[in-house]
Amino acid sequence: MSLGMKNTNSTFSSLGWYPWAPVFLFASYWTVALVCYHIGPIVYPVFYLKTYIFIGFSLGLFFAGYKLGLGFVFARTPEEISELSGNFRSAITFLKITTISSLIGIAGLVVDRFISGAASIDKTLNNVDVVRDDLILTPLTTISNLFYLPVLISLALFMYCLKVRWKVPLWVHASVCITALMACFLAFLGAERQAFLFVAEYIFFYLFFLKNERLSTLIYDRTYRAWRIAFLAFLTIASIYIFFIARYRSTDGYLDHLTRNRWAQLDRYHLLADNTWFNERQMGSVFLLASYMTDELEIADKYCKASSPFCFNPGLLFGDRVWFQVKRFDPEYVCDAYGIIDELDSELSDGSWSDKWKGIFGCNLVMFGCVGGILFMGILGIVFGFMVRQFLLYYDAWCLIIVLCLYLCLTMSYMGFYADIFHLAGLAVGLMHYLFAPKSLRPDRRQRKRVRDTAVGLA
Repeated sequence: MSLGMKNTNSTFSSLGWYPWAPVFLFASYWTVALVCYHIGPIVYPVFYLKTYIFIGFSLGLFFAGYKLGLGFVFARTPEEISELSGNFRSAITFLKITTISSLIGIAGLVVDRFISGAASIDKTLNNVDVVRDDLILTPLTTISNLFYLPVLISLALFMYCLKVRWKVPLWVHASVCITALMACFLAFLGAERQAFLFVAEYIFFYLFFLKNERLSTLIYDRTYRAWRIAFLAFLTIASIYIFFIARYRSTDGYLDHLTRNRWAQLDRYHLLADNTWFNERQMGSVFLLASYMTDELEIADKYCKASSPFCFNPGLLFGDRVWFQVKRFDPEYVCDAYGIIDELDSELSDGSWSDKWKGIFGCNLVMFGCVGGILFMGILGIVFGFMVRQFLLYYDAWCLIIVLCLYLCLTMSYMGFYADIFHLAGLAVGLMHYLFAPKSLRPDRRQRKRVRDTAVGLA
């Protein structure tokens, strides 16, 4: 069926909430965080009015910008998807290259962790509190990270091929699964949680955005029986592991000190004193997990009070990994943004925030100021919504890379928009291809014009 033909029963049907799936977890995360901050188990001081305005307008402008960038979109027929995706056949080649590179990279990182003596299964199980302190960075670490750099590009293109029903070699399927499993194993060796959370987010993105499945279908449909079993097994293992890390990663003295000297005084519902089911240390682990998202808001509150309306310190955009590599050549160099964070932490918390992630709001305040941070969120929303639109209307493979990276950045706020070079690499490659790809790698502009000349349904 030609793109110029009209089919009101399928082509122009409404997509409902489906285009909002990439920002659903982001909205849910901050809704839960704000509720926990105000009525959760830990008592926090009430926000300054300036902070309520900053967070409220940041979120409001982001979602308004997302809707503006999204515009009006409609469902595509299989024939249209086949015709549009044909413009991105080169994605198969890129998928193969990036998949091999990512697999080599993650394998190198795992091998390096063992060879350097920085990790072992026994150490993770019995000496969790020293695993991170024993981390050793070698030349193999840097080389492996370079190979692992396109991992999100590989994953996005793999999902794209599944979405448009292209035949993908079996070895690519196997390589993607092995890469994900090895990333979780590497996280286990380093007493980290991120890889487990990322895998859950990949599954959500694929099922609810790319496949547009309903929750009831996933729960009751026999087609997804194997998915349900695998996901429940993964969720159980990940939950036990995350609690295990919260319970054992810190030394006994540190967690006990935190429980008795901070949370015992800030225990809103007297869970530590009146609880008969769990001991003090187990409850302290629960409080530690709860504090991960709420501490971000406390830090943002203090930063907001001290922030200026506008500033420009974009160094955080390059992430910790990039600046660490810079320091290998110039050990004395300190990025302006990180210098500001160190100064604020020293002034506002006596340095106790140095190991805490500042979250997207804290980072925005450092980089752009309280007014600039709000405007940045609005611009980010427009870009995000527009990229989702480009994918849904034209099945642009490079836009899907950008959408996946932004989705992961925003959902994992403590990793945020600023901490991981893999997201930055995906965003850079996606934007470069979208803006500067040769004509042979771009959709036919006459094809796009025919699409724009047809009617559209509401998102």
